[in-house]
Parts: sequence; structure tokens; C-alpha cells
Amino acid sequence: ATGPVDRADRAESLRADAPEKLDLPNFRAVEASGTRFRRCVMTFPARIQKDPVFWAVIPNLSIVTGTVLWDRRQTLAEVLCSRGRCVHVAAFPAYKTCDAGFHRSYFKNYPDLVLAYKCIEWIEEEDPILAVVHPQDLMNAGAEKEIRPGGLYEAGSAYRTWAAKQDEALGFFVSHLKRLKKWDDTLFILVGDHGLSHKGGHPPSDPETWFSPLVVKGPGVKKGASFDLAECVDVAPTVCRLLGSPAPRGATGRVLGEALESSGGEPTSGEPKLLRLQEMAIEFDRRIAASPLPEEKKAALKAEFLGYENYPKWAPFESMDALIAHNRSVLAKVP
Repeated sequence: ATGPVDRADRAESLRADAPEKLDLPNFRAVEASGTRFRRCVMTFPARIQKDPVFWAVIPNLSIVTGTVLWDRRQTLAEVLCSRGRCVHVAAFPAYKTCDAGFHRSYFKNYPDLVLAYKCIEWIEEEDPILAVVHPQDLMNAGAEKEIRPGGLYEAGSAYRTWAAKQDEALGFFVSHLKRLKKWDDTLFILVGDHGLSHKGGHPPSDPETWFSPLVVKGPGVKKGASFDLAECVDVAPTVCRLLGSPAPRGATGRVLGEALESSGGEPTSGEPKLLRLQEMAIEFDRRIAASPLPEEKKAALKAEFLGYENYPKWAPFESMDALIAHNRSVLAKVP
């Protein structure tokens, strides 16, 4: 592993506020037919080059496993593969890190419309219980290299152009599900894998990059509802609850009971532990930078505190509470 990687010249992901700032008619149509969470907390959006687990941006694995404690991880596809076929379509081979349990996978750097078509083709052929498609056209906004003074949302910006193309691909996908008469009874999850700094890129230490919109639509889901906060680790447990399957082994997220027509006793809110963990990391960075401690002591504390630089060391903890307690104890050592 060579450490966290980011490209500050890329405007490659859907910000949490983008649906209000951009003309995205197909996103809005899906939103109207389901429940939207305005801010879905993503795990620190870093990636570690050439690492077999963390090659893709880290939140991708959190979404499909429902946890950040990797020693006990199990993917949605591994849970559901005994009930039916599972297919996976993505723009880059990096997403092989999320591929466990899928019967059929496709990794090609093609435009979103091509990826949507391939997934629809497999849905027709396989009638799968789970289909995951990871489009990437919005990354092309990075060709702009620098965000212009008017920002991401100014008229004529590359971000606007490529977001519109991605929305077009979404509309294409939904229209074909309707053609196949699968839309009404399909559980449909629409979510990004990280947010975006207003300066471009997704540096893990910038809270703007932690949030993406989340829409959940399908049988058993409220229509036209809106809530503020969910976490990426909540997606897998919620999907499994709606499909009548157990959550992935080791999942730490919760079922989003507030989005369900009948919560079945599930809590309708929960403590955002992932958000707390990440806020604590920002506080640690701030305090360690201002601390009068000797550099040698600072280095030792940085190695002990488990922020995004030490992400792989999160794995052995038994629970999010234990991980948070560990970091809290290290933070208390910083004057």
C-alpha cells in the first residue's frame, strides 16, 4: 500500500446538495417514487493504491457489506447468491474489491449508457435477485482540471454537463426496467460512493466529501418521504430487511426503519456512529497540529489514532463502539 490517494482536479461525484442545484429529472422521478436521505454519510473517501482490499474508494466496500470492520465482512451478494443470480457491472476493475458472491461481473471503462445497457441485458438473461451497476461518467468532469471561479454549479460547467449525462443513463436504465415490467416490484437503491469538495476532488479530511444523496424505492418503502441522515453502512441491512434475508455477517449499520411503510419494530433513527468517528478524526488532526508535544510523541500518537491513514487497522475491532472508544482514549492524550 502506498497511502491514501486523491486527485484535487477531479469533480467526479454527486454532492449531497446536487439534486437541488442541478437539473436532474430522472433522479427527481426516482426520488418521488421512494424515500430520500439528503445526506448519506460515506466512510472516509480515500483509496489505497494496489491494496487488494482497498483499491476501490473505501466507501464502496462499506455499502455492500454494511460495516467498516473488515475481518467479519460479508457482501450483499454473498448473502443473496443462494436465492438467485447476482450480477455486477462497473466501469473499472478497482470494483473487484466489492465482487465477492456475484455470479457474473463486467468491468469495462465504457460510458454510463453502455454500462446501463449491459446491466439491462443481464437482467433480461438472468432475472437476478441482485444487480449492481457502478457508472462513472461524472468523472469526466475532471477533464476541466480546475474548478472555475463560479464553482461546480455555474452555467456551462463540466460538472453540470456530465451530471446531466449520468442522469440520462439513469433514465435509460429505469425506462428499460419499466419495459421489462420490473420497475414496480424492484427494490432500487440510488447512492454515490462519496461526496465532493467545492474545490474539486474528495480529500478524506474535508467533511464536504463525506456526504452523498441516498434514495430507496420499492415495495415496502414510503413514497415521497425525506429524511436528513443515513450512513453508507445502513444500505446493506436495509436491503436485506426488505428482501427478507439476514443482514451480512458483521454488519454494523442499521435498518432505515423511518423509510419503511411498516418498520416492523425497527428503530426509526439511530446514532450516526460513522459520522462521530470521522468528526473525531478531524478533531484529532486539529489538536495534534496545535499541540506543544515533541514531534516524536506526536508521531507515536498519530500511529495509535485510527483515522483514515490507518484504515486497515479498523478491522479487528469487535464493534464501532469499541473503535470509537479506542480513538477517544488516544484523543484524550493530546493536550
